[in-house]
Amino acid sequence: MAMANILENIKFANSSVSDINKHFIHIFIPNIAFLAIYILIGIVGNSLVIYIYLRKMEKTTDNHFFIPCLAVGDMLACTVCSTAAIVMFFYHTNFTHEVTCKIMWYSMTWSASGAALILVFIAFQRYKKICQPFKPSTLMDRKLTIVICLYVSSTFVSSPLLYTSGLSHLTLEQGNETITLHICERIRQDLREDWSINIALAFTGLEAFIVLSVASILTTLYLKVGLRLAKHLKTMGKKRKEGSNGNTQETESSSEVSTIKPGQSKSMRKKGAYKSFRHKREKFNQEHHYTYIFIAISGVCIVTYSPRLLLMILESIKENFWLSFYKNKSLLRFLKLLNRFHIINNIANPFLYAMFDKKFKAQLLQILQCK
Repeated sequence: MAMANILENIKFANSSVSDINKHFIHIFIPNIAFLAIYILIGIVGNSLVIYIYLRKMEKTTDNHFFIPCLAVGDMLACTVCSTAAIVMFFYHTNFTHEVTCKIMWYSMTWSASGAALILVFIAFQRYKKICQPFKPSTLMDRKLTIVICLYVSSTFVSSPLLYTSGLSHLTLEQGNETITLHICERIRQDLREDWSINIALAFTGLEAFIVLSVASILTTLYLKVGLRLAKHLKTMGKKRKEGSNGNTQETESSSEVSTIKPGQSKSMRKKGAYKSFRHKREKFNQEHHYTYIFIAISGVCIVTYSPRLLLMILESIKENFWLSFYKNKSLLRFLKLLNRFHIINNIANPFLYAMFDKKFKAQLLQILQCK
């Protein structure tokens, strides 16, 4: 068997299943450390977001539903994906529970896709609010029901993994003995031996289509939102110029007129128009700063999930994809790190809120300073 030959070439001479598994645990120690840090940051950071937005800030806008809701989804995805990946690293070649393997692959896809679909809902709501402000919408009246439906949809989308994932059993000749390694894989080895691989590849194609669709929807909606906001700012700028260059009615006393030097009235008018424009622009940015935050969050989501999408396709169409890197430990670690790089999306949001939301930052500093 090709997979066995690859492992035999690594020369696990006279090694038991336990020894080989310990060898891979040692290789993946940096990856396990990163994942443990992800869990810590994800739980602490998203818990702070939930607490501050629900208990410390006024619930006056739709954002105070979306942000805690997204934080719950991110905390769930971060914890599930990181924990499952750590377990797979600790039992890399000695994973003996088929059902557990299937549940872990299913749970990772379900939790990650659920959080991503919430971002799509947020993007659609921002589009309706900014680009179609006068068009009636009942989205927010059914927001909780919609979120539940999104996770139900994720349940159906992830369900094929209960069939395609499982244990690949590799037989190695160790001297006079034969040992069997058990690896938990997204597409188990026996599916590659007959027509069943078509089902696994079809599911990979479906996953890739969904990921690309989510990225396209987010990009399209926020591009339209961004253009609308930019157009509004441009209109405000034109009005400022017209106000500073146009004639305005002034009621000045004779004493005031006598003290104004030639050209000073126009200069004062321009200065007043600029102050007014700056005030309106600051107010406009304050009103829409959550939109900017959600755009940044969506951008991080697309960027961080791209490596996973590529690796998912490669591991599906290329047999022994991961085993082919077993001789190069550094490259194997790096690719495994990229394979879970999408978890960054689930832990980055608290940092983005702290950077762009002054009220959240102030409340966060008070908690950190134990005030």
